[in-house]
Amino acid sequence: LSLLLAGCRPVATAGDVDVPVARITHDSRAVTPGTLFVAYRGVYLDVHRYIPDALARGASAVIVERPIADLRQSLDLPPGAVLVQVRNARRARSLVAAALHGHPSRDMTVIGITGTDGKTTTATLVHAILASAGIPAGLVSTVAADTGAAVRDTGLHVTTPEAEDLHEYLADMRD
Repeated sequence: LSLLLAGCRPVATAGDVDVPVARITHDSRAVTPGTLFVAYRGVYLDVHRYIPDALARGASAVIVERPIADLRQSLDLPPGAVLVQVRNARRARSLVAAALHGHPSRDMTVIGITGTDGKTTTATLVHAILASAGIPAGLVSTVAADTGAAVRDTGLHVTTPEAEDLHEYLADMRD
């Protein structure tokens, strides 16, 4: 974890930050041993409330926004729990996900398509043009992620994949 935190500038830490991290999530139900759980305040829900569940499921560490002392008082946390407080957990989540996958976007040209309508169509057309020109290309859209080696369903068909999923797709494309 300590290596993955290089660009995050933690505010405070508790516990041994030299724990291994195999994956990242903000959903405590998806935590397995070795997972880094990321908690933040949402619009409708404060994910910090799920820290005890994430730790019980085997999370190796937790990135938080709330002060560690406050969390220790309000939640039933095990004494050795590894906590890392940052100012912006969403940003830290993306930075750690990129580091976990070896910063894949640094090794390729990335084209981002924005707007209200037509992003998937435009991305699919750009991907087809590049492929027909013999340029290796991947595609991440609301429908699927084509990494060159495989086409994977992106799940809930959301416009922007979660940070850990996006960096995994990019790493697959790079590799």
